Amino acid sequence: MPIDALTVKQTILDLTLMMGDLVVKGTATSASSTTLVDTNNLLFSNDDDLNGTWVGIYEGTGVGDERAVSDFTASSDTITVVDTWSSTLNTTSDYFVTRRWRPQQYIDAIAGAVRRAAHKQLLHLDDVTGFQHELITFGDILSTDGNGNGQMENFTTNVPTGWTADGNTTSASDSDTDDVRRGTFSYKMTSDGSNLAQITQAIKFFERYASSDIRMYAWVRADTTARSLIRLDDGPSTAVTDTEADGVNVWEELNALLTVSDAPTGIDIDCEISAGGAVNTNFDDVRLIWEGGTIYEYDLPGRLAYLSKVEAAVGTTEEGASNVYGWVEIPRWMWKVQGGSNAKLVFDPAAYNPPRNVRCRLTGQAYPATITAATPATAYAETVEANAEYVKAYAKWYLLNSLPYDILADETIRRQVRDAWGFMLEMEETMSVSVNPGSEIVRAN
Repeated sequence: MPIDALTVKQTILDLTLMMGDLVVKGTATSASSTTLVDTNNLLFSNDDDLNGTWVGIYEGTGVGDERAVSDFTASSDTITVVDTWSSTLNTTSDYFVTRRWRPQQYIDAIAGAVRRAAHKQLLHLDDVTGFQHELITFGDILSTDGNGNGQMENFTTNVPTGWTADGNTTSASDSDTDDVRRGTFSYKMTSDGSNLAQITQAIKFFERYASSDIRMYAWVRADTTARSLIRLDDGPSTAVTDTEADGVNVWEELNALLTVSDAPTGIDIDCEISAGGAVNTNFDDVRLIWEGGTIYEYDLPGRLAYLSKVEAAVGTTEEGASNVYGWVEIPRWMWKVQGGSNAKLVFDPAAYNPPRNVRCRLTGQAYPATITAATPATAYAETVEANAEYVKAYAKWYLLNSLPYDILADETIRRQVRDAWGFMLEMEETMSVSVNPGSEIVRAN
């Protein structure tokens, strides 16, 4: 059964239509703290036509708000809601109105569908493409102990997850081919034209690196030369930096070596643009290599379900070279998976010493993406992976089954519930989990 990439907001709109529950959708033309006006779509004939419905904001200002409609005024195309909006809506605010089910119930139905489907379907990852491709660097502190995202592949509100941006920095994820050094995305930093701009990550369990050498690497591409840099600091020692100097709009690998104090108060890594005129810089492939020790345990990505093969890179580390990489498989008996919520790839110290600053490629299977957002505001923008028809079948059963008992007692509704459940189970018969031979389970999702 094919797996589709489904945006949550579009899936909700599709479901409201399928369930006959979509009253109207549109974009606000004006608003107040408790009203929404849409002169293009709220064209109902009578006052109070929308009383008792629910309105959800799925994009723009106020996204995630769900409010009960207390009044509708036909002459002014105005909805009045019971509680004030989190922010006064404007012409960026896209909304939909439902009568039977609340917007949150639609989100819950989709979340339930993709969670159930995750147990039935896996995404197969080959040696060339896939979520797990080239996500670990041996010897990299940013690949263990809950540190991470030096590859700038994951973002939270435009800032790389795990990093903190200062108030002078405009942040964005960048997927343009020329702006990515490794993986699918890089981090684009724009300074404000006057002040220092930076993102920072505080290293966890920094005490273990006391009295050792650690070296920070990063690839940098800037539109202004000699203004972009990396910084490495442990508190007592003098911070070390390296500044881009190779020219405009070319990738340069920076590195800064620090001998950590005997008693560090913390280890912080920064990617920066120095104070002055506005600069645009892409940072990618950030690594923090422990020069004074060997790292045997590496964090595994959260979506990984099974791991079947681990390989180390050989050959040049220069992107674009004719002999970019060869891969040597690390024998299965040299590594194991420590499963669970904080799953790790663990190497046997008696059998294999992972090299430093060398790429590691993982081959396995991942669970389809589910809704991970903690709030509706971010859930609407998420993309999930599941069969669209399966999601709709499960959601229909979920929503119908949530109706009050007196409505569920109606034979027509009961038949619809049974039909939706039967269709869903029939579709599940075509879903199968085929695990790659020799795989080790990472996480039972």
